[in-house]
Amino acid sequence: MTPTSDPGIFRQRGFTLVEILVVLLVIGVATAVVAANISPDNRQAAKMEAARLADLLETTSEDAQDSVQTIAWSEQNNAYSFWRKAEDGSWQPITDDDLYRSRALENGVSFVQVKVGGVLLPEGERMIFHPSGVNRPFEITLQRNGSRSVISSDALNRMSVK
Repeated sequence: MTPTSDPGIFRQRGFTLVEILVVLLVIGVATAVVAANISPDNRQAAKMEAARLADLLETTSEDAQDSVQTIAWSEQNNAYSFWRKAEDGSWQPITDDDLYRSRALENGVSFVQVKVGGVLLPEGERMIFHPSGVNRPFEITLQRNGSRSVISSDALNRMSVK
């Protein structure tokens, strides 16, 4: 407390209710702006997930060539897995490599369809990456709340995301 000009009256120092409410309002607005920018919109979320998957599929194609092994990819229930062809011709899930671990799509993104060579690939069927590096072109369509993004490849495994 500090004295005022009148020696019998002391004035208390502190924040008024209005000042506190203004600070809370500013914090609330700032929090809303940050939250809106952190969570991606539907189009962004679909495109980010498509870009992530496209990079992984491009790496898969390169690894199939480098390792001279046939590798496959499959999607089911908005998740995907990678497979390696064993010497006996059977498909074995890849479990010993963190890069090729099974994954679920994130941020509410889902698969719409997968086409290989222009033909719809049934859910759970495998898309093959041959050691020769020559693979059938494919399109994978992802969406989040109606906003779609498409991963396309050509026969030389060049990926594009639209």
